[in-house]
Amino acid sequence: MIHWLKLYLKFQLNQWSEFWVVLYLELSGMNYEWFDIKQDLNNLREVTIDDGGKEVTIRTEARGVCS
Repeated sequence: MIHWLKLYLKFQLNQWSEFWVVLYLELSGMNYEWFDIKQDLNNLREVTIDDGGKEVTIRTEARGVCS
């Protein structure tokens, strides 16, 4: 669940200000420092592999304060 939350927040960062992200996390019962959240999100990686016409997406493991 937290891994999904990090990916969702990474997607939404362009639309939400720091205030709204932090407020959302606090209301969800998660109290983290903004710097740590941004660092964790920046460490996520995604690779898409084309295997004979079938695409497979692989993401790195969620790590850090939000994992």
